[in-house]
Amino acid sequence: MLEKLLSPVLLAAAAGAGLAFGTYGVLASFGPSERTEAVVESRHNEQPPQGERLYELVFRTPSGEHFKVREPDAHLDLEPGLPVGLQVSAVGRKVQAVETGDRRVSADSVGSVAWLAVVFGAGMLLVALVSAADTDRPGLATLSATSGLVVGALPVLLLF
Repeated sequence: MLEKLLSPVLLAAAAGAGLAFGTYGVLASFGPSERTEAVVESRHNEQPPQGERLYELVFRTPSGEHFKVREPDAHLDLEPGLPVGLQVSAVGRKVQAVETGDRRVSADSVGSVAWLAVVFGAGMLLVALVSAADTDRPGLATLSATSGLVVGALPVLLLF
């Protein structure tokens, strides 16, 4: 019987970790943001042997905050000292977009991975609930799975 109760807990713990990581990533990439002015502090262009050229920029705001963007978009080939506008997420303080003159370049580096983590977490939670319903004591198994969800999410939330 212990094995049947342990399975939903472990599945829910994995679901909690996936959902917490994914939710954080989605909010950092697509969530609430603020616009701030910045200056290109440095740039580095990298051409991998096989693949697209990557443009890595470091921005500095008037308050001294530094942000880094690494994307393959050629519109990010900007000279140091150039003033730009940054769209910075309220969650995680990551750059969502860089605005130069009339151009807006998206700087989404984790958005698609975050959505996959949310889908993975939701799928694992569904499997955990189905597994809990399949036990002799579904109420106890569901409560155990709920605690597993919290136990899985907590360490991920503490990282951020």
